[in-house]
Amino acid sequence: MGAAEALELLKAYAVDRVFADPALVWEAGEFEGAPRYLRLHGKPKTYYSNYTANEIRSFSGMVASDGWCVFDNTASGAAIENALTMLGDP
Repeated sequence: MGAAEALELLKAYAVDRVFADPALVWEAGEFEGAPRYLRLHGKPKTYYSNYTANEIRSFSGMVASDGWCVFDNTASGAAIENALTMLGDP
C-alpha cells in the first residue's frame, strides 16, 4: 500500500496522521491543518540527537491546540530536556 492509499484509508476511518521528524512519509506542508500528533525522533541521529530551542519553537507552533507531542529521542536522554523546553521550562 502506498502513501496515497494509506491516506484514503485514514480519512475513511477518521484517523489522524502523525507528523514525524525526520519526516519519512508526509512533510509538514502536506497536512490540511495543524497536525494533532507530533512524534519527534531527533536528527541527524535518530533517537539520540537533541533538538535546538528554535526547532522546538517551530514544532510547538505547528501542533494543533488540542494536539500532543512525543519526543522519542530517548536513547541519549534528550527527550526530557526537549519536552521541558517545549513546555516553557528551559
